[in-house]
Amino acid sequence: MTKHQLISLLLKEWIKLRKGIWILPLLLCYAAGDTFLTLYSLQREYGAFGLWEGVVFKQLRFFDKYMLLVVCSVTIGFLQAWPESRGRRLRLLFHTPLNPVYIVSVMLVTGLSLLLLLNATAFALLSATMQYFHFPADIMVPVLLTVLPWSILGIAAYFAAVAFFCSGSISVRFLTIAGFYPLWKLLGEMSAYGLFRYSFGVYSIVSAQYVFMALYPYFLYGKA
Repeated sequence: MTKHQLISLLLKEWIKLRKGIWILPLLLCYAAGDTFLTLYSLQREYGAFGLWEGVVFKQLRFFDKYMLLVVCSVTIGFLQAWPESRGRRLRLLFHTPLNPVYIVSVMLVTGLSLLLLLNATAFALLSATMQYFHFPADIMVPVLLTVLPWSILGIAAYFAAVAFFCSGSISVRFLTIAGFYPLWKLLGEMSAYGLFRYSFGVYSIVSAQYVFMALYPYFLYGKA
């Protein structure tokens, strides 16, 4: 694949994403704003001591809106996959001069890169919010480790969304939902601070396997 072909594919992804990419910073700002206002309200109501008591001992879920990272992942998958599956575009993908593997790979790498950037920004905002209220690293790290499973879940949600919206088969869509549901029940539930810290490697590997779910509709059309 030449440099000009790569630029053309990246431009194609931008054309698809630009129609709804503005939703992502809005969701992220909402999550960050809600987190800040929750901590601010607790501090005004109970004072600094009450705020610390609630976070340290009661493990308040003041950051639960960061679950919207999963919604952002699905949004990215939808924006990229939905236009590809309209009409005969997906079938014509395998009749282009460029290898379809390159086209699909650029799409997934672009979406995953955007997703990682979004998650990095979310962690930076959450860290800045907690630093504003003078929480030390001993408290910040467990909180960030509690949000991390949602980021891992978001990666699987992205691949599942691509598979769902690219496929025109009801059975494949049902299989996509059925395959994603167990991971959602495991990582999407609220837990104690940093509960999954020793299992992140395993869950990351499991989430990465969902890339095959995203590739399956393309292989299915390629064999048709």
